This record gives sequence, structure tokens and C-alpha cells, in this order.
Amino acid sequence: MSIEMNDEDQAVILLNSLPKPYENFVDTLKYGRQTIKLEEIEAAIIAKDVESRSNGKTDAEGLIVRGRTEKKWFKRNGNGNNRSRSKSKPRSLKCYHCHKEGHFRRDCPERKNKKRQDSESENGDADVVSEGYESADVLIALEMDASKEWVLDSGCTFHMTPNKQLFDTFQSLDAGKVLMGNNACCKVAGIGSVKLKLHDGMVKTLTDVRYIPDLKRNLISLGVLDSNGYCYKAQNGVLKVMKGSMVVMKAEKRNGLYLLNEVAIIGTVAVAAPKILDKTTLWHRRLAHVSEKGLMELSKQGLLCGDKLDKLSFCDHCVYGKMIRVKFNVAKHCTQSILDYIHSDLWGPSRHVSMGGYRYFMSIIDDYSLRVWIYFMKTKDETLQKFKDWKVMIENQSGKRVKRLRTDNG
Repeated sequence: MSIEMNDEDQAVILLNSLPKPYENFVDTLKYGRQTIKLEEIEAAIIAKDVESRSNGKTDAEGLIVRGRTEKKWFKRNGNGNNRSRSKSKPRSLKCYHCHKEGHFRRDCPERKNKKRQDSESENGDADVVSEGYESADVLIALEMDASKEWVLDSGCTFHMTPNKQLFDTFQSLDAGKVLMGNNACCKVAGIGSVKLKLHDGMVKTLTDVRYIPDLKRNLISLGVLDSNGYCYKAQNGVLKVMKGSMVVMKAEKRNGLYLLNEVAIIGTVAVAAPKILDKTTLWHRRLAHVSEKGLMELSKQGLLCGDKLDKLSFCDHCVYGKMIRVKFNVAKHCTQSILDYIHSDLWGPSRHVSMGGYRYFMSIIDDYSLRVWIYFMKTKDETLQKFKDWKVMIENQSGKRVKRLRTDNG
């Protein structure tokens, strides 16, 4: 079967595989942070191991020295209140932040200086988020600037935005759907170009930008930029997009995202769009999408401020609101004995071949006893023969016959 493990799952498996002496250390890493990254967990485990070995050597030397000192002190004074200190040789420690030796990551001066600079640069604006803020503050800040900021994303296949007013050129069309990270599908309602005013005052045009109304953020695809001859490099919390030796875009890393604080020029599509709704549509929406007949009746009674109403245009929201989902009737069947009703299904092909070379499997379930049989197959055409073999076997063992078989014709 095909199983994909993300970075967080691998980190949790690594933590759970540590021995019992690391129990408190594991709890701190698992429940002391909101997200778990495999790279950070590996660095923390290595640092913990080096620190444990260093402390173990120091403690051992301290016990030996103190034991010898106490023995001499007993001979002189007859009591054991003396305390001595031992000095152990400094270990060659390596910082996993600056990659220099002599200190741990938590004591790294470069890391402390960066945190201090980040806190000093905080000016109270909504688009500035420091690491010390609560998660609620971060979410509020991100939500407020979602329409202005552009996220440089390596996971999207093309540029996309939910803001129609940003388009300079626009064509309404049904361009399929986009599969999001949570397996939800969002409809592509159009395609066009968007102009961005960059940090140096230059204007850059993004072409083939998809208009997705259900999207929450403006996304720039790094894959598309790479296909167009651009290269990008991330270092010290800044991602630079370059064309040759010239820096075209600069994005700062905030809350794990590379955000591009460029000004999007309002496109001609938004300028040409009507600013004010007609009176009929406006009253229709104000009165909770009342019918056209109801609007005319209210207008005759003079309850609409004397506004003259025309024929009501088509309203998408009314159509969507009146739609109902088609119900699926519950299948009813009563089985009195085994093999009266058999369910079967075929799964495959798997992207990864098993050790035995199998890529398919067929499941057979008896509705009465709920017993399950699984047959693995290398190719799909083995299905019929596997079922015939099962049918002969089960009918000989039970002395009964298969009466009904249900499949999805797969």
C-alpha cells in the first residue's frame, strides 16, 4: 500500500524511539511547541546527547575528587563538611545555528542578537510579527494583511489570488479546480495578469495568474518563476528572487512564510467594474434576498424610500441557497445465512510495489458473518481467477452456495 509520511510524522516516530532516560526530554519537545520539525528534533537530540556525555564525565570526575578529599578530611578533623569542586576539560561543542564550536544553540550569540534586533524593529504595525507574540496575535496580523501580502510558495503550480480587483487583464472562464493542502477543491473562475510595484520602484507583471475566489492568500509560485528563468535563494530569513545577478524580489520570513510586501497596482478590471449596485439588487440584498414580487409590493406601498425599481437580475446566492443535496437511500437487505450476500472490492495500483511484487489486493466480505478475505495480486487481470478460487474453497468448506455478489464493477 502507498503511505506517505510528512515531516511531523517522522519527527514523532523519532521521538518515540528514544530510550526511557529521554522521557522528560521527549515530553518537552512534543508538548512544548506548536509544530514539530524533523530537522529541529535531530539537532536537539544531538545537542542533548553531547551535553549528557559532557555532564556524565564531569560528574564522574567530581565524585572521585570529592571522595579522596573527604577521606583526608576525616583523618584531620573528624567530620565530612568539606566540599570540593572539580574542573573538567571543555568539550568541543558545535552550535547548530551558526555551526561554530564552543557553545550550544541556546547560548548562540548570533541567535540572541537576531532576536534582539527583531524585537527592536517591532513598530506596532499589523504586518510585523515577532517570535514572542502569542499565536492569536499572529493569526490576527496575518488575517489583516492577507489581501495585501503575497506569499512565495514552492508548493503551488501557478500564481493565484482571491482578489479580482488586482487584475490588470482578466478573462472569465472555467479553468478547472485546484486541490488544496487539506484535499479541498477550489474552483478557478478566471485567469489574467497582475502588476506588482517592487521594492526598487520597478513594476513587474505576473502573467497567467489564476483567480480563485475561495482562496485566502495571494500566492506566487516559485516553480513558475523557476520555469521562466528566475532563481531564488533563502538566507538569514530573507528569500531573494534573481534574474542573473539582479535581485527582482525580496521576501521576509515571518511566522514560517516568506511574505512579499510589494504594492499591487489596482488593475483596469477593478476600475471598469461598477462601483454601486443598482437599486433593485441593493434592496433585494438588504431585505434578505426577498423575491421580485415582494419588492414590487413594498415599492407600491412607498416603503423603499421612493426608489424606482427595475427587473431583478439573476442572483447566484438565491440559487445556491435553494439547492438541496440528493439523498442516497440506505440499502436494505436481510441475510439469513453465510454466503447469502457477498461484498467485494478491488484496490490498486499502488505506487510502491510490495516485497512480494504485489500492487493490487481484492477484499471479499460475507454480509452475515462479516468475515473478510484478502487476496494480493501483481496484476489486475488476476481478479477473476482469485474469486473463482475463493468461491470453490468457501463452498466446499461450508457446504453452501454463493447466492448474491455485490461489487462496484471495478
